[in-house]
Amino acid sequence: MLDELGWRAERTPDSTGRVDLRGVLPLHSLPVLLAWLGTGHGREQADQCLRRELGEKLATIARTGPDALIAAAAFAHVRTVVEKLAAPTPDRPCWQTRWFEILDLAPGALQDHLAALAADPDVPGVCSATWLDISRGQVGATTIAPQTRHLSTAATAMPGMPVIPSRQMSRR
Repeated sequence: MLDELGWRAERTPDSTGRVDLRGVLPLHSLPVLLAWLGTGHGREQADQCLRRELGEKLATIARTGPDALIAAAAFAHVRTVVEKLAAPTPDRPCWQTRWFEILDLAPGALQDHLAALAADPDVPGVCSATWLDISRGQVGATTIAPQTRHLSTAATAMPGMPVIPSRQMSRR
């Protein structure tokens, strides 16, 4: 499918042969790509991606991979956000859009584990952020990535961050 759209990977496949969906494709192919992403077919689902990423990050940052907790966790789809096309800039010579699946972690053992890691001063790679922290783009001295603003339905701008309008798509 991606080859037919003229897509070129931005990164090389990982050791398992997986390719991240960061890449470049002709602008005229974008509507077809977005329609395909919206179907959810033939790609890693949002909860699968989140489980994989959580396992990878926690194994690296917290030196722990709570695989059983991650596997047992329940996630609820909240919304899908597709950012509007951003025009090329001198440091990024192409149009850009991003697709975010916003999922909510249900209360349970994984949530408790993450909260304990965030409270542990020996685990600096995990933090707990309030809505105010997210709106500011900072937790203490730690900068939070700009896309975290999509966690809030208000999607308020963070100081120093460009406001990127988004359109919210209905749940699948």
